[in-house]
Amino acid sequence: QELQLLREKGLDTSSIRFDRIYEQPVNRISRSIAELYWDGLTRHIDEKGLLSIIRDEKIATTDGVHYLYVPPSDKLAFSYFNEVSRRHPEWHLQIVRLPNRIAPDYVRHLEGHQGILTLALTSQQDGVVSGVPFVVPGGRFNEMYGWDSYFIVLGLLNDGRISLAKSIVENFIYEIVHYGAILNANRTYYLTRSQPPFLTSMGLACARYIADDSTRHLWLQTVLEAAVQEYKDVWMSPQRHTSIGLNRYFDSGIGMPPEVEPGHYDPVLAVYVKKHRMDVKKFESEYRNGKIKEPELDRFFVHDRAMRESG
Repeated sequence: QELQLLREKGLDTSSIRFDRIYEQPVNRISRSIAELYWDGLTRHIDEKGLLSIIRDEKIATTDGVHYLYVPPSDKLAFSYFNEVSRRHPEWHLQIVRLPNRIAPDYVRHLEGHQGILTLALTSQQDGVVSGVPFVVPGGRFNEMYGWDSYFIVLGLLNDGRISLAKSIVENFIYEIVHYGAILNANRTYYLTRSQPPFLTSMGLACARYIADDSTRHLWLQTVLEAAVQEYKDVWMSPQRHTSIGLNRYFDSGIGMPPEVEPGHYDPVLAVYVKKHRMDVKKFESEYRNGKIKEPELDRFFVHDRAMRESG
């Protein structure tokens, strides 16, 4: 590994540290995370970091436009990203303001025009706007995930990256305030789905690393107010609070989750493909757009989506 790293630097002669050759694998991984991976996995949704995010193949659209969705309650984001779009016409970036009420039908009809959802921005006194950073769970991702982030926060705190850990928590607070929930991830097809509630655990973990003063107390108050809102609006909602007093996972989205790999549901669809006498791609297309009605298949996807909210 040390030789390969030197080759990647274009060197043909160099010295290798003795302690690196005999470094225990677990120590090497831990050191690599601290020195390399945290920065490599950090993302910003702002002018500086947006281009690599919108080029993600997971959000390819039918018209080639890159869509960025902004909650109606964030006026700064709407004006800022419209200005970014104006400055970079070559990005083919379209800014869309979400409706005040996000219905499942609305989310379903975004298929083919799906995109990334904005997260928190900060505005400096000099007018410079920047995205509050977050860390993704792996190099193929460009969005902030729900419960993955809890374990990321623990790792960041362990490596002394307190500010970055707090930033993730602050982005989750933004999601609760502006989207009504901590989302599975900040993409449009996750607007109907949350993930296991770890906000209070993340906030309390960060608080242990913050100086015990008024700033710490105000920050914790903001975290807990968001957690109370999430508890009432998400976990105690009629969809997730059952008649026997227990809570459950649920996704109000309709039909097949769009984020799965092609062919993922082929075994499930086989019986319906046979019934309708068409190939699987045509059946999937007509089922997705509502031309084919199959209540039993609808029920399957209600459970499938709930499983995905469970993590």
